[in-house]
Amino acid sequence: DTLRNEPILVSMQIRINEHQRTLQDIRTLFLETRLSESQLIELQSLVRGIETHSQLVPAMHGERVILIHSFRYQSQLIASNFDPAGFPKQTTDNVNDSPRPEDCAKTLEFVSALIAAAQLSSQEILPETDRVFQELQALADTKDKLTKWRFVITIHMVPPVRGILVTDLQVQALRDLIDLGIAARRYAAAKDRLPQTEADLVPMFLPRWPNDPF
Repeated sequence: DTLRNEPILVSMQIRINEHQRTLQDIRTLFLETRLSESQLIELQSLVRGIETHSQLVPAMHGERVILIHSFRYQSQLIASNFDPAGFPKQTTDNVNDSPRPEDCAKTLEFVSALIAAAQLSSQEILPETDRVFQELQALADTKDKLTKWRFVITIHMVPPVRGILVTDLQVQALRDLIDLGIAARRYAAAKDRLPQTEADLVPMFLPRWPNDPF
């Protein structure tokens, strides 16, 4: 939980990776150990408590703030040789306060589109994220040197969030599969047979049938 409320994507990437490793360890324990009903219930509760996606959007908002701050004070930071003591403590969200307002506005446009994509359903997140990055790549590949210069910081500073989103969806899928496996084992122990239908597990052993995030 140390990184739960860290408003920056690199912290969230670490947290998601740690949850992924935790789930892999739980999967190994579940497959290789004979557990009692009470232990399975406790393990299932632990698995269901692993959730990262809700913190991704606040982290992306944090990245947006950092980008605004960077645009607003880039000239001062360069002049101070990036001395942290000279980094301003406050900024505004007005792109006209930046030495490159058009570039800043374009960066915020892309980041806002990525934030909106992250709030879509799990099946829609990656296609919409890919669409945004295709637009960014088209900007980077333009032959118009003036256009490239106008948006040179945008081209290099929009955070590459796709990898984080993919890992987050993988964690969701692994979590739900483990939850489903535990539910099936609990059913088999109680009924002396494997479950045959969704109704065998929901709602007694599962709160809902899991969705495929991909």
